[in-house]
Amino acid sequence: MDDDGLAEEARTKRLEQHNHAHIRQQAQQLRTAPDELGQLTGAVLVNDYAAIVQLAQGTTNPLVYGLALRACPRSQLPACDHLSAQRWIQLDPSNATAWWALAAAAKDRASAIQALQGAAAATHVIPLKNQLLKRAAMLMDSGPEQLLPIAVTTIGIDSADRFDAAAGLWTACGKTAPTDPALGAACQGFALDAVRMEPSALGKLGATVHAERMGAKPEQLPRTRGELKAIVEAINEWRTPGFSASNGDLPCEMARTMMAFDLASADEGDVAVFERRQQGQTANPKR
Repeated sequence: MDDDGLAEEARTKRLEQHNHAHIRQQAQQLRTAPDELGQLTGAVLVNDYAAIVQLAQGTTNPLVYGLALRACPRSQLPACDHLSAQRWIQLDPSNATAWWALAAAAKDRASAIQALQGAAAATHVIPLKNQLLKRAAMLMDSGPEQLLPIAVTTIGIDSADRFDAAAGLWTACGKTAPTDPALGAACQGFALDAVRMEPSALGKLGATVHAERMGAKPEQLPRTRGELKAIVEAINEWRTPGFSASNGDLPCEMARTMMAFDLASADEGDVAVFERRQQGQTANPKR
């Protein structure tokens, strides 16, 4: 490796060490916060699964519980088995996201259908994506450059979200419309409910694909599969350079804009924020 390569490698290592130290520092502050969401965010940032489980078992806050359930790797840590979608539902029976999580975990069609029936009766969703970033941002008194290492961490956590409706829909209904008319109608209804309530573009796309396969007509769908796919691709193409373009000193303007997008999306969903951006309006995330 030449001198330039060695210098770049050393610089990258210093940057990684700086970012890890910054994350630990911010996580420690969050863990001493008076609110459970702050405490959980701090624990998640440093992968303290014992603290995550403890917080979840003691909370009555559905958002905190859902974030803990998502963050805890049940396949790796037996302690995570103490957390369940059933408990999340008990905390807020009208939350469709919890019912979708239960459907996704179902081992058979009957259980998945029962969970989707619960989702159909729900009145709202609890979006999990970007909620950790939003809580961390409340701690930051300085500019977005202080938030960038946190954002890099939380984007990885958010990308592993397994609580969208699609997984449960496949288990309950299969990839083609059931031959039983009653089940076919129910499956179409489940999918259309998910199209309406899913907070993310990717979630809406998965639900729309399923609705089409269940026989939904174009006029029943707010957006076509192609339109949603284009939105997902456009968001990804726009967001990805926001992190990769940062030079490690101060984030580029694209990274700043992207973090503002993610913060706004925490409550509104990325489709609404993206479409507003496309119309030339400025999204102002709540800080």
